[in-house]
Amino acid sequence: VAGQSYTVGIGTKGGIGKYTLNVEFVTPPGNPVTPTNPGSPTNPGTPTNPPPPGLGNNVEVFGTEGNDVFTWTAATPASPFQTYTVNGVSYTAVASARVVFHGGGGEDSITLIGGEGAESITMRPGTVRLSSATYIVSADSMENTRVVGDYRDTAYLYDSAGNDTFEAGTATATLKGSGYCEVVEGFGNVTAYASGGYDMATLYDSVGNDTFIADPQSASLRGNGFANYARSFDAVRAYAVAGGHDTATLTGSSGNDQLTTRGTLRLLTGSGFSIQAGGFETATVSGSSGIDRAEFNDLGSQDQFYGRQNVGRLTAAAVATEVIDFNLAIAISRTGQKAKSDVQAVDYLFQEMGG
Repeated sequence: VAGQSYTVGIGTKGGIGKYTLNVEFVTPPGNPVTPTNPGSPTNPGTPTNPPPPGLGNNVEVFGTEGNDVFTWTAATPASPFQTYTVNGVSYTAVASARVVFHGGGGEDSITLIGGEGAESITMRPGTVRLSSATYIVSADSMENTRVVGDYRDTAYLYDSAGNDTFEAGTATATLKGSGYCEVVEGFGNVTAYASGGYDMATLYDSVGNDTFIADPQSASLRGNGFANYARSFDAVRAYAVAGGHDTATLTGSSGNDQLTTRGTLRLLTGSGFSIQAGGFETATVSGSSGIDRAEFNDLGSQDQFYGRQNVGRLTAAAVATEVIDFNLAIAISRTGQKAKSDVQAVDYLFQEMGG
């Protein structure tokens, strides 16, 4: 009866199964409620024997022991019911329902398509939770998770104890490792967290002006409409290749660090970390405590190194690299060419080689 709430146990031959749904029966226009083909507790999720439609405040959806594919789409003003599918079979739930998916055995995949408001998601290997001001949806035992959002949404991605890789651009971010893959699309803010193993992050720029900031603990690449963050990764690479005028700011560790440059490529390494910035028009690299060394390679006769006090700056065509608080700076010219230098009253050792 519409307007009434019921608790329904689903079973066969008098036995109650593992599904318990709090159901509020409603009848949307053109979509009458007909809970036919209810399935059974021992075979709840095949396309020919699916779980019952869930209309109410709590809906649990179970997969099979095989490979399952789930989808979920948030309610919108134009479509006021949540919709979800299990292996191609469609169901609806009221907008306020909390939907929980359980993957079960096999290699399972789920795609969540968010709504029009601001949303937050948390992904860990095998699990995902999406929440907004009006709904929550979650899933577990999933090998592949994908969430589609927009610029208002924020994503937090967590890695495994093994070796993992994170790749993020303006439209898509992916964190994956052994046995899992987490993908978000269209999100305005994405943060990935690394823990055990050897973890690598690769960040890509936009066609506009972007900013890359990195130190041994964290890195971010931000531009118009997007911001991607990598926390505690062993190696971070950022590439500015899409266009715009892009800047990089790198900071070393408390130990001994090495900066190596060649053209638009800058590589800062130290104990337990590696930061690479490629294609950026301007880069500023700061040393810290320890003995820090900067090596500028493949210099031509039109390149110039300028040094004053604790600052050194290499200008090569439209590319500039500035180092601050380094102990040693080495300028290495190509064979047959000699870079220009203007170094006076510096607080570090400067050497010229090659030419």
